[in-house]
Amino acid sequence: MRFPRLDQTLGGRFNMSTAGILLMLTGAGLAGNYLGYEVFFGVHLIFGSIFAMLVLQLFGQGWGVLAGLVISSSSWLLWNHPYAIVIFTAEVLVVGLLTRRLNMGFVIADVVYWLCLGIPLVYLFYFVVMHLSFSGSAVMMMKQSVNGVINVAVARLLFFGQNYRARNGLISMKEMLLTLLALFVLIPTIFLLSMQSRVELRDAERSARLALQFAGQRIPQVVEGWLQSHLNDITNLAWLAETQPVNVMQRAMKQVTDADPDFLRVALTDESATAIAFSPVVDDLGRKNIGQNFADRPFIPVLKRTLKPLLSEVYLGRVGAPKPGFTWEGSAHPNRSLLK
Repeated sequence: MRFPRLDQTLGGRFNMSTAGILLMLTGAGLAGNYLGYEVFFGVHLIFGSIFAMLVLQLFGQGWGVLAGLVISSSSWLLWNHPYAIVIFTAEVLVVGLLTRRLNMGFVIADVVYWLCLGIPLVYLFYFVVMHLSFSGSAVMMMKQSVNGVINVAVARLLFFGQNYRARNGLISMKEMLLTLLALFVLIPTIFLLSMQSRVELRDAERSARLALQFAGQRIPQVVEGWLQSHLNDITNLAWLAETQPVNVMQRAMKQVTDADPDFLRVALTDESATAIAFSPVVDDLGRKNIGQNFADRPFIPVLKRTLKPLLSEVYLGRVGAPKPGFTWEGSAHPNRSLLK
């Protein structure tokens, strides 16, 4: 199958063969975007613009820009924003204009595009419009410009190869060497960056696993120490309640709640499980806490029977606004209990 020469357009040679080639290249460009290569975490090289640039070279400016627009539209689905469509379509348009009107080489034209327009567009869309961090925007500026130059170089070499096979037109040895040089420099650089990023990602994952394992070993000890410390506080208050009057206990309980934010409330109850001292004295709804009865709580009979500190199950509290909570209980006397 012979491709049209660079200076030919579909204006006078539109037929089923050229239409099929155009559709095939556009479809390959869409596939090239979907089948990208992950350079490092969350950053992918995409290859759709290779085929957009081939359409530009084979069928001219208008069809090239149209193919670039269709191919780059897949980036909206991949990245969830439409801004790459503008960047990549403008790349085809500017490269086509520079190569035709100023007779620039394709790689040089693409470098000029990225330096003068492409990188500023990436900065505008990613940093200004999407509010990506500056470092993240800088990575995208580097990635997209390098990706674009690589794709143009590959597309140009493919076109050179087709021209050589079909013996259509002359091939500039200077431009071919420049294109090869760009690929020999950029592709190994991207490959080395990709390998290094994967090594660093594996190291980060290994460090995270070790940190989680260490934390997993420490958490039970920390929680057990935290629980035991608060049970000790309850036990000490319970022993104090056996010998001290209610007014002394009221002050002691207030000191505990002021000193330890883990204790939202502390109650001293009598033999009927009615609060005779309470810190705070009123709840967050302004109601008095002293005088409330807790006899319906399932832990009260257990506490009276064992006279040992214990930790309740989670329940829906009724002091203040209803919210889930649990209670430390302690008692040194069958007629008095401490609830926290």
